[in-house]
Amino acid sequence: MIIPEAGLPESARSAVVQGDSITGVLDTATTTVESTTLEVYKSEDSDGNPVKKTKRKAILKNTTSQRKTVAQKRSETVDFIQNLQDVQSVDFQLLEEGPRRAPQPIYPAETELDSPYALFSLFWTPEMFEVLATNTNAYALKEGAVARGIGGNGVRRCCEDTMNQRIWYITNANELRVYIGILLYMSLHPEGEVATYWHRDIQTGPNHTPALYMSLVRFTQLQRFLHIAPVTGDDVPPQEYTADEIEQMTPAQRREVDKVWWGKIEPLVSMFRENCKSHIIPGSNVAVDEMMVRFHGRSKHTTKMPNKPILKGYKIWALCEQGYLYNFMHYSRLWKTVELPEHLSLTNMHNVVFTLARTLPRLPEGQTYTLFLDNLFTNTVLFRELRAEGIGACGTTRPHLSPDFPQVLKELKELYGEKLPWGSLVAVPVDQVLYLG
Repeated sequence: MIIPEAGLPESARSAVVQGDSITGVLDTATTTVESTTLEVYKSEDSDGNPVKKTKRKAILKNTTSQRKTVAQKRSETVDFIQNLQDVQSVDFQLLEEGPRRAPQPIYPAETELDSPYALFSLFWTPEMFEVLATNTNAYALKEGAVARGIGGNGVRRCCEDTMNQRIWYITNANELRVYIGILLYMSLHPEGEVATYWHRDIQTGPNHTPALYMSLVRFTQLQRFLHIAPVTGDDVPPQEYTADEIEQMTPAQRREVDKVWWGKIEPLVSMFRENCKSHIIPGSNVAVDEMMVRFHGRSKHTTKMPNKPILKGYKIWALCEQGYLYNFMHYSRLWKTVELPEHLSLTNMHNVVFTLARTLPRLPEGQTYTLFLDNLFTNTVLFRELRAEGIGACGTTRPHLSPDFPQVLKELKELYGEKLPWGSLVAVPVDQVLYLG
């Protein structure tokens, strides 16, 4: 029987040679490396080479100085922390924040604050419903609908009825309010089919309230011809661009050629954004993050996010406070964020935060905002630019995504992260930005 003896003490080697098993090794080896692999050979082949029978691993106790004791590791950690600069002695001037402010809502004096419809009308104004009605009627006529009613020029339109086409009655803002209300109702009371909302029980009547305000036929007509953007006579499809052509375009060229990708919801989306900004002065603490609008259709502008509650949809960069949407930007998987102005120091991702933050209302001297971010946006250059604008920022970060991340904090996490006393704090200033670890 041949046993490799490398790494075993003398007493263990003799036990192996004299015995028929590896039990002696486990009993006598008290000082060596943590593990040793023993290959046991029983016989030889015709050429005299040993034939391996079994392979075992013996875990040997380590009682030598090769293994560091817990006390030694704790001592090294304490020495490392003591060599760091004390948090109280770090020379860093915080941005003057001023007194804490709560958000200030802005609304007309006659607004009934206990009325949900009155609050809804602050953001969906009568002007928006008028635009929606005008463009919906224009689109229905363009598509060849048989129209009856008062047109936009005050002339009654009436065409010959056909056997296979329903008459399109000119809609108005009031009817579209009912239509939008039904959509909101459907979002709160989901059903498998739209027609289910118009089912009637023989004894109790309609199962849902939409049947009391609009017929199913009219609802499907509005759903077919609803049009938000102004109707033009140009039916030429937009030009398609390759990924290489898009990459070579400047941001100004991108905005010029493909603002149309969200143009189907203009001008309502711009009016809604201005309404959001005009009805509040944000408080001290605001945040920038991504939002998703669920969409299951086919579009080259949607984004897939498997680890989010909404797996697929349109991504929006949003500036919010306590659930209130103050401002936002559209994002396309193909065109990225085309609304961004150029900024030489920031990447597009960080420029999103900077551009949204600059839309906040200006405050009196001595007051500022504090912007909270997650590790997708946090960056030294971005924080420095925000500080120059008088806006404070705070957020978690990813060490490998920030080239200016202090090396000492990386070592602290990788080597001593599990051994630090509770409440330990290290501060490292880097170019007007304070890193804490």
